[in-house]
Amino acid sequence: MDGILVAKLDRLSRSVHVFSSILKLAAVRKWAVVAIDLGVDTGTPTSKLVAYVMMSVGE
Repeated sequence: MDGILVAKLDRLSRSVHVFSSILKLAAVRKWAVVAIDLGVDTGTPTSKLVAYVMMSVGE
């Protein structure tokens, strides 16, 4: 599976809106976004929820 690997989720984006756009693009292209600091892989529904919550807190 292809994807985007980031060390820290908050380095990918500081905006939930931009993050959402990245995830939509990733879904269309069948990528996953993996954040090492949180251990999340947006290829799973639970990790996607955690990523959105953490992005909301970070924003």
